[in-house]
Amino acid sequence: MPSGPPQIGPEPDILTGAIRSHCNQCYHLLRDQINFPVLRFNDFGWSFLGLALTVGCHEIARDIAHHINDPGHVTGSANVKQVGSPRIITLALQTGDKTIFEPIYNQIPAQLARETLSQHVTPHERAQLCRNSTPDLADRLLQDGCNIADGVDSNTHDTSWHYGIENPCGIPFMQFLRRNQTGQVSKNRANANGETPLMKAVRSKRLDMVRWLTDISVDVKHEAFRGTTARTWLQSFKAMRKAQGPYSMPWTLGYGERRKIRRQYRNRVYKKYREISGHEPDRTLTYAAGLTAAQYASRFGLRELATYINREPYNLRPR
Repeated sequence: MPSGPPQIGPEPDILTGAIRSHCNQCYHLLRDQINFPVLRFNDFGWSFLGLALTVGCHEIARDIAHHINDPGHVTGSANVKQVGSPRIITLALQTGDKTIFEPIYNQIPAQLARETLSQHVTPHERAQLCRNSTPDLADRLLQDGCNIADGVDSNTHDTSWHYGIENPCGIPFMQFLRRNQTGQVSKNRANANGETPLMKAVRSKRLDMVRWLTDISVDVKHEAFRGTTARTWLQSFKAMRKAQGPYSMPWTLGYGERRKIRRQYRNRVYKKYREISGHEPDRTLTYAAGLTAAQYASRFGLRELATYINREPYNLRPR
């Protein structure tokens, strides 16, 4: 049987057929009527769990992982007849799915956990785990010598911080990354496309992450080799937040006070625009999202800034 997703052909048993066909309904229907030997291997040498992970049938893999209690099996080869076959635990890690990896991790004896993780968890797998791991799971792994804050995807060069932007646990997980960041994988490291975690948060419309990353002072300075206005955009974003207070209840202020606040805000916007005009726009940010400078200003609620940019366009050529 090939190492990649198996081709259509005769099946040695009904469980292999359900997995190769990605028939989740078949598997669940038969599971309650047939005593599947989930700890055994089929005639091609595949572990049923290893086969499910290899062909990407994660729902079945998740169920099998919860029905296995054998540390030697889950840390063994996915295919015992293939030389160099990946380990089951490695395949589980690469899914980035804690509901598959955690039950496997729970089966490893405490005295063997540190050694097992050091052998099978590379920076690539550590990065994948940041997709949906909880802070509690991350802390457990850290205690066993596996710091998932130190992860880098071997293909895209996305770091743990990039994947943390997508993590459903949100800010609490990002706080774990901040507490345990290393010099090699910092909050400012860019991926293969030159996109920093902050830029990914903006492109993903995760304003909660934008606020949090801004508050912890991520590096948004001008980068001479390609130019960026991330710094000025974030300053404008902060200006908007500061201005939200008085404008949230305009009826509580007199006419003269409202005019004064509007004048101050307009002057602040024009000041930020003058700062922007001194830099080349951030190509990574604008190209990735397909937005102009004025559209970015509008997205952040800076209508005055967007109007001003449209009225007095600045030179977009490299300086």
